[in-house]
Amino acid sequence: AQLLMIKELVSEHNNLCVVGDDDQSIYSWRGADIRNILNFDKAFPGAKIVVLDQNYRSTPTILAAANAVIENNFDRHGKSLWTDKPKGSKVISVVAPESDMEAQFVAREILNLAGEGWRNRDIAVLYRSNIQTKTLEEALRLHEVPFQLFGGQQFFERKEVKDVIAYLRVALTRRDEISLRRIINYPSRGVGTTTLKRLTDLSLAKRMTLWDAAALCTNPSNTSESLGIAGRSITAVADFVDLISTLRDNIEKQGGVAAARWLVERIALYDDLRAASPSLSAAQRRIDNVESLLRSLTRHQERSVGSSALAEYLRQLSLATQTEEDESDGDKVTLTTLHGAKGLEFPVVFLVGAEEELLPHARTLMPIATDSFDADHVVDVSEERRLAYVGITRAMERLYITRAEARIARGHRRPRTPSRFLLEIPEELIELRDIAAEGATAASNEDLSDFFAQMGASLE
Repeated sequence: AQLLMIKELVSEHNNLCVVGDDDQSIYSWRGADIRNILNFDKAFPGAKIVVLDQNYRSTPTILAAANAVIENNFDRHGKSLWTDKPKGSKVISVVAPESDMEAQFVAREILNLAGEGWRNRDIAVLYRSNIQTKTLEEALRLHEVPFQLFGGQQFFERKEVKDVIAYLRVALTRRDEISLRRIINYPSRGVGTTTLKRLTDLSLAKRMTLWDAAALCTNPSNTSESLGIAGRSITAVADFVDLISTLRDNIEKQGGVAAARWLVERIALYDDLRAASPSLSAAQRRIDNVESLLRSLTRHQERSVGSSALAEYLRQLSLATQTEEDESDGDKVTLTTLHGAKGLEFPVVFLVGAEEELLPHARTLMPIATDSFDADHVVDVSEERRLAYVGITRAMERLYITRAEARIARGHRRPRTPSRFLLEIPEELIELRDIAAEGATAASNEDLSDFFAQMGASLE
C-alpha cells in the first residue's frame, strides 16, 4: 500500500529519494517486503543507485565478520562495508556447556569490562527470542549488574513469578504486608476486598501486623461478631494462615525448592493459569515461567539449603530490583532482541545463543514448497541471516558471540549445534574461549596453589 501511495505522489514529477539497506530488511513478519528495495530501479526507471558502503561505527574486524555472513545471501545488492578505523580486537566466540553457564559468563565478563573502564551503558546483550532472557536476568541480578530490558517484560516481573515469590516472602517474613496483600486471595479463596479491609481495621485497632490480625481467625474462640468478619471469610483466612504456616515448615524441613513445588500443587496454580489464559500456548508459557523460577531456585539451593538460603535468594532479588530503581543516571546494560536492536549501536555487544533453532530460529527451518525443488530440502534463512548481520553490526569496538552446548527445554537437557552463521565467520577473525576448559584450568591452578601452600606449611 505504501509503494502504491508513493507511486501516485510522484507520478507527475518523478522526484523521489529513498534510503534503505536491503541487508537489514528484517520485518517481513509485519508486512515489509525486501523486493521494494531490490526492485526499486524497476518500479522507478532511471533511478540512480548510490552505494553507501563506508561504515563509521565498527572496526574492520567486526565488519569483515558481518560481510562474511551476509555475502551468503544471494538476493541482495552486492556491497562490502569498509572503514578507516583501526583494526580492533578479534570477535570473541564463547562456548559454554549449559545455557546458565553462558549467562554466568556474560555477567562475569561485564564485571571484568567494568574493571577495564567500560560503563554499563556501553554494553548490550542481544538475543533472538525473549525466552532467552530468563537465565540472563538471573545471572545479572546475582552479580548485581544493573540492566534495562527493551521490548519485553522482565522475567522476575511477570505476574505468575511474582506470585510464587510473594508466597515465599510471606512464609519467611510475616511482616511483609505488600506480599501478603498480593496473595491472600490468589488463587481466589473467598477473601475479598471487604474482608481485607476489616482485617486491616482490626490490625490498626489492636496495634498488630496484618498477619497477626489474620492469625486471629485461626482461634476458635474468636467469633464473627468479635472480629467483625463474616463466618465464611474467617474460615478462608484461617485456611490461608494454615497454608503459609505449613509452607514455612516445609521450607525448614525440605528446602525452598521442594516447598515451592508443594505450594504450586497445593494451590493448584497451573490449573488457575490455564483457566485464566486466552489459549493453551499462553498458559504453557506462564507455566514454563514458574518452572524456570523453580529451576533458578534449584541452582541456588545447590550452593546452600534451608530457610536462610532461600532468604538470601529473595534478598538478592530485592537488592537487584532496588538497584534498578535507584539507577537514576541510566548507567545500565541493555538487553534487547535483535529486532529491537536495529538502529542502535554499542561499544560492546554480546550476541548470545548462536545456535541452530535459535539463530536461525526453528520456525524458519521448516521446508517450503517450490515448483522446481523437493520441498524436503528447501528452507529460506535469508532473513535470519540478515538478522545476524544486524546483530553483528551493532558492535562498535568489541563483539562476543556466545553459545551453549546444551539447553534445558521442557525439563530435558537437549544438545545444541553451532549456528551456521557463526560457522560462516572466518577462523582468522575469531578468538575462541571455552568456558569449561577455562574452569578446569582455574580449578587446577587453585589445587596447585593449595598443594604448595600445604607443602610450605609442612616445611615450616
